[in-house]
Amino acid sequence: MLTFEDGTQLLKESFSEGNYPFIECKPELISKIHVSTDPANFKGHNEVSEIFKIAAEESNLDFDTSLTGRKSELPDPETVITITKTIAIALGLIKTKIPEKIGEAIGEDLVKIYKMISALAVQIIKRAVPSNRPKNFVIEFPNEECIVELVITTHIADRVLQSLTKEKLDVVHRKMVQLSNLNPEKVQFIFSKEDQWEFNYLLSKDGSVVGQIKSFSKRNELYNQILKAQEERG
Repeated sequence: MLTFEDGTQLLKESFSEGNYPFIECKPELISKIHVSTDPANFKGHNEVSEIFKIAAEESNLDFDTSLTGRKSELPDPETVITITKTIAIALGLIKTKIPEKIGEAIGEDLVKIYKMISALAVQIIKRAVPSNRPKNFVIEFPNEECIVELVITTHIADRVLQSLTKEKLDVVHRKMVQLSNLNPEKVQFIFSKEDQWEFNYLLSKDGSVVGQIKSFSKRNELYNQILKAQEERG
């Protein structure tokens, strides 16, 4: 059992024997913003290309793009925006002293990234299917130490930007400092219904998992439902 400074209780699970790191985690810096989404949630590849083009034109920002595929036939819409270290500094995810001139340039980059995310959110929420399902936006920051993943699930475009203010993200930075001694490889935060960033889970470099007790309870409940369904099919 672990406890955050705010009193939030966490549970750590690990293998009783051996250490098994998670294959999905590849912490590494990138030099250019990257945006990816699943074309299965749109009318076709051309529509996705149009969305990316609108975001680039409205923000005057050059970024890489790609298409992803998932196992579900029609999964919930999800867009992943992978940011650079410069943008992470601008958002306040990294606290560091920077020269004034560089700070001005970073400020300009921040304006562009906000415009890009705003355009993406508006277009994706308007076009993606199923239209009745909230859209998932993932802000991912891979760095030398670990991957930081911020997940916003919403059907309101403005809420995506509201989650990325420096004031909101300061909570993420403070909790990352608290979690640093757990040797994290990936840390995920979720933007809650109360419009606050909430720690979800952590994957460590030795294969252990740390999360809120309620997260493990949901997992166990789902696992028991699967077992019950298998028994009934018998």
